[in-house]
Amino acid sequence: MMLAMKVPGFDDIFFYRNMLGANCVVYAFLRDDGAIDLLDTGIYYIRPVLSKVLVRMQDDDINFHRVKNIYHTHGHFDHCQADRYIINHSMFDVVKVHCPAADMWRLLPGNDARQTAYFVEHAARYLPGNFDELFAKSGFGSVRLQFRLFVSKFMRVPPLEKACLVPLHDGDTVHIGRYKGRVITTGGHSDGHSFFHVADNDMLVIGDHDAVNEITCDYRKIIKASAIIRDLDPNVALVGHQGIPSTRAIVRQRSAIWFIKFQREVDLFLKAAERFDNKLSMTYFLNKILGYSGKIVWLRYWAFQNLFVIAKFAQEEGLGNIVYDPETRDLCLELNRAALREFRDDFEGAVTRIKNG
Repeated sequence: MMLAMKVPGFDDIFFYRNMLGANCVVYAFLRDDGAIDLLDTGIYYIRPVLSKVLVRMQDDDINFHRVKNIYHTHGHFDHCQADRYIINHSMFDVVKVHCPAADMWRLLPGNDARQTAYFVEHAARYLPGNFDELFAKSGFGSVRLQFRLFVSKFMRVPPLEKACLVPLHDGDTVHIGRYKGRVITTGGHSDGHSFFHVADNDMLVIGDHDAVNEITCDYRKIIKASAIIRDLDPNVALVGHQGIPSTRAIVRQRSAIWFIKFQREVDLFLKAAERFDNKLSMTYFLNKILGYSGKIVWLRYWAFQNLFVIAKFAQEEGLGNIVYDPETRDLCLELNRAALREFRDDFEGAVTRIKNG
């Protein structure tokens, strides 16, 4: 099922949301010259996803052959995998792809090998030994083998010609459709993740700022990004996944809920500290969180990523220390209960300190 409509309050911005949550929301901005600018293109290797987006564009009298620019808040495959297809079918000789500079490598020739190495080295090496055993028992081989297959087959981004790529840096001006915005580099979700702030229209493109689904996510920068949204208080926010463009009231609600969830995570770690005498087994913690679904290896891994990113943040903030237990072949988090309580009791002060670096 595909949801398509105009962004509330804007007659020249359309959005296309597929019920497959893994695919991003695709936004089409009309231009004064009759061309189209896209914010993200989505997944290509699940062809029904892309084809439904293109069909709905045609239903809205938006001709994807007239795409002139593509903009990305970051360079993940679920946002830019279909770039080359759109470029190859455009009537224009050159389609510019604007992407944060720190994520640009993901779109360049040779990215397959680098991206595979990136995930294997930055993700698989952090997994406790029992994950390797789980994969072996499932008949799918080791974690590293699965990463190579998954990254090379599904997460691969067809490389683009260097001439069409425009790197974006913090403070740059972008012109998307009829709107002028400013790039705010946040990092966090990816190295180069960025917002696009259209101040004149009180609109903020927020991408995937709070998604913790890659083990290299920087939770401190995600906190900063969430605080930026709260401070800018935009009237309209264009989200990267699942949700629909949000009005100010919904943006405020989303922001408040995010910080409430964050506080609850701190409380959860405090309760764990009481139960486990300051040393929290990540595998045990996952089993309690996931229940039966923990037997599904990929669900278990993605949940572990979220937990590890938060644990890494706790270590960086002096709230705990990640240790490896060679006997159980498990990762554990030694919690600093006093520091956690202080963090919880002065939560707003802690967030302000992190935001200000």
